[in-house]
Amino acid sequence: RARLLDHFDDAFVQLSQSQAVAAALEAAQPPFGSYRRALARALVARALRICWECQELDEGVVLFHGRVRDEIVDLIVGALGGLEAGMFGPAALRGKRLVARAATAWFRGRRSRFSEIGAPVGADVLAYQARPGPIRNFIRRTVARRASERGGKTFLLAHSLGGIAGFEMLVEAPLADVGGLITVGSQVAFLHELDALGSLSLPRDDAGRRTGAAARLPDHFTYPWLNIYDPSDFLSYRAEPVFGSATVTDRRVDGRQPFPESHSAYWSNPDVWEAIAAFVRSHG
Repeated sequence: RARLLDHFDDAFVQLSQSQAVAAALEAAQPPFGSYRRALARALVARALRICWECQELDEGVVLFHGRVRDEIVDLIVGALGGLEAGMFGPAALRGKRLVARAATAWFRGRRSRFSEIGAPVGADVLAYQARPGPIRNFIRRTVARRASERGGKTFLLAHSLGGIAGFEMLVEAPLADVGGLITVGSQVAFLHELDALGSLSLPRDDAGRRTGAAARLPDHFTYPWLNIYDPSDFLSYRAEPVFGSATVTDRRVDGRQPFPESHSAYWSNPDVWEAIAAFVRSHG
């Protein structure tokens, strides 16, 4: 199902030739369950990397949902002998402390990599903030054209920066053809708290100072709003605490992918589509 079978043999050969694997096996002490899981995860990761390289995909492309990946790992662990009871005891605690000590050094050595990951997203947001009009107008024209061709209500489904643009378009002026807004992995609430939304400023007093009160949405913004976020996606934010549950409903999902892959893992997550379907049925 995950299209990794063709690459397992090559992944096994590479893993068996790894000096790190050889050293770990030589020093292994019972219980061996943690070693089996580490080997299984390494094998799946190596096969996935080969799959990316063979298909010439961009790094970070999500090929399948994290649940499928974990199922494969569990099958391999079982084939190797399974997990012993109590394997997540003192050894796991020692490992946690080791990771904590090494974390700062690890991130320091990969700072440029994380900068490369974050820069395109930041650049897109800055470009939109500088010239938001054409993007909002494009969305408005697209909704109007869809309504004239098919009739009925249109639901806006927008990811990341698209959620910001869709939200601000609806704040800017009403659009009768919209039946609801669905934002996925979006930064709307975060930018609002920074007072960085051009369409909706935080309240200020007569001297221009922020009052600390949350901005009130315009009276015409009565659209149902579903905001889907993943705690592992560091570019997604809850909206209910900022705008109120009467305005928006947050839905937490778990794509079981690390960041930054988690930011694009929504569309292969069945929980996302179940939430969207239920929202459209309720408001369509």
